[in-house]
Amino acid sequence: MDSYLDKKDQMTAEIVKLNKQARELVERREALLVEEAVRMAEAAQPSAAEQIAQALINVHTEHDVSLETLFGVQSAEVNTAGLLQLAEYRDAETIEMFLKNGADVNAVNKEGFSVLENILMGHSYYASEPGEEVFEILANYNVGRGVERWIIEERCAEAPKYVRDFLGV
Repeated sequence: MDSYLDKKDQMTAEIVKLNKQARELVERREALLVEEAVRMAEAAQPSAAEQIAQALINVHTEHDVSLETLFGVQSAEVNTAGLLQLAEYRDAETIEMFLKNGADVNAVNKEGFSVLENILMGHSYYASEPGEEVFEILANYNVGRGVERWIIEERCAEAPKYVRDFLGV
């Protein structure tokens, strides 16, 4: 009889232990879900630098104030945000202005695209090819040349030779 009671007590103790582990795992899962929800909510909100850059770009667009006047006095972080927002338009002077004002040539936006990738993809409604001077500027600022394969295949197949040479394809 003692062995039955001992086995029963041992199994009860194991059940208690497993229930405790299950509660701990549920709590860890819930904490992970909360962390992910917070991360996603924060990621959905533009940073202060992105908000400032967008406001300055709006002033430039609506009131024809030069980007140099607006961004020349801003921090490197704001200039980087501006560069990431305007790189897709492929304007060499604008890109160089941001870089001269401290923008990070190797910055990546929230979607995971670098300055170079934004330039290569271009803007949906802006059909011109990036000029050779854009790539000269990027080279002068030591841009990283890692580019998603699909961007090269989809956006650079018909690109001028200087673009393919720059990318090493």
